[in-house]
Amino acid sequence: MVNNSSTIRVLRARDQRTPDWLRSLCVYRPSATYRSSELTTLALAVAHREDDVRTVRCLIVGPSDTPYEFGFFEFKAKFGDAYPVQPPSVRCLTTNGGRCRFNPNIYATGKVCLSILGTWRGEEGEQWSTAQGIESVLISIQSLMSSNPYENEPGFEHIKVTAKEAEAYAQKVGTHSFTCTHAQIAICDPLFGLSMESQETTSSLGEGTERDGFYDADYLLQVRHETLRITVLQRLETLLEIADDDHITTAADLSTPPADYDDDGVKEYDPSADGYTESDPDALFHPFADLYKRRFLWYYDAYLKSIDDASAKIKDGTAFVGTPFEYGTNDMRGKFAYASLKTRFLRVYEALEAEKDSWATEGKAAFIKEHGTAMNLNHQFDSLRNHYSRSNGPSVELSLVDGNPFVWTLTFFGPSETDLYGATINVRLHFPFKFPDQQPRVTVLTPLFHHRISSTTKALCYFPTKLFSVQNHIESIMAAIVEENPSYDPRALVNPAASVLRWGDEAGKKLYRRKLRRSVQDAMENCDEF
Repeated sequence: MVNNSSTIRVLRARDQRTPDWLRSLCVYRPSATYRSSELTTLALAVAHREDDVRTVRCLIVGPSDTPYEFGFFEFKAKFGDAYPVQPPSVRCLTTNGGRCRFNPNIYATGKVCLSILGTWRGEEGEQWSTAQGIESVLISIQSLMSSNPYENEPGFEHIKVTAKEAEAYAQKVGTHSFTCTHAQIAICDPLFGLSMESQETTSSLGEGTERDGFYDADYLLQVRHETLRITVLQRLETLLEIADDDHITTAADLSTPPADYDDDGVKEYDPSADGYTESDPDALFHPFADLYKRRFLWYYDAYLKSIDDASAKIKDGTAFVGTPFEYGTNDMRGKFAYASLKTRFLRVYEALEAEKDSWATEGKAAFIKEHGTAMNLNHQFDSLRNHYSRSNGPSVELSLVDGNPFVWTLTFFGPSETDLYGATINVRLHFPFKFPDQQPRVTVLTPLFHHRISSTTKALCYFPTKLFSVQNHIESIMAAIVEENPSYDPRALVNPAASVLRWGDEAGKKLYRRKLRRSVQDAMENCDEF
């Protein structure tokens, strides 16, 4: 596997080893001891090497309901001596080796055009100020990843189209998965954002009408395809050392030169850009590797749904359409290849399952040798089993699979007066050898129609607050499953079929509860030994 031994320090305001200038940009999470700081509410994360606190690696998970949905976009922020008077320099590392421009404001070179970074013109009040920090920068970049990134391009609202293009566009928008509500139309749809009179005038235009281009519908589909291919698949295949032997989904020919560097541009997985050689132990610095793997299992159903929705409308082999703002090699080129993407997603999923099984094997051997992690997990198991056996709260049972402290089974019962009443819920926790630096993978063995449980991987989406505490994991797991009135959380849309009902209208919510109760009944009737 890829070497990921680089030390990452928690970015905490109270860390006395952290320089004053860095404390101002850190996100403080007092309960976290994980070695990277996750701004989980915003689907952001930051980390740095122990020997270089001025260079911060940043992760943005693509927002839901956008073509960037649940993609993994890495950035590198450098904080100079003039910080916080001057902003950090920020570069995108997710560029397919300098060959993919993911946004009008995010170049293939890695350059990020943003007014607060001083790399893009802005109105008064939009420039950098000392009150801002890494969080505000990442939120600003995340805002570029909108439902229609094409609108980031200046002059977007003045695009004119022919009647033929308008008809083709309407058909395409009506079928692809990124649709807009009526309230959003004026913002993200240049055609329907016009008045009715203007629409009629536009529709009557002749085919020879001069225009800047009308490419946003194509662009959305292309961004989604490359988000799946580059930010998710390529990244996981690299971490798991899976070769894409057929190269069917290569967006650009491997001989295509990358975009020219500008300033201190860097490219994805290019250790020389960071001043390292291939033999350097920090050459491959992947601070978010474990996070990627767990999120992949969360969002697997959403990824496949995107592929199924698009592949029904777009023929594999269809070439990407260029846009007016792309030039030279600063573009997104390639062809749609959804069949291959689906095969590769399955291959990554199988590799992650195999990795999880290897933890059990390695863990059992470590327990026999009385390794520290094994003994710690075994001690926590004994303590928690005694705690829950004496507790007056809900009945909770814990057991080890084959006496292995790295594989736990959690069993609890659905509370009365809830849709889960009567259910015996079994949950499996696989702990990695590097716990708590790496987190457990949690799957729900009881088949439930639940918005927090992936229908394919059975991975549970939950958010512990004390990553080192198994008890906190257990209580967070139970809370995520039994909570009756959860708040909407775009990070937790792991089961598309259940989520669209759970967060839909009243009829949808009633149908969701009915399906959940039915799954509970089916589980009771087909109770298996887990």
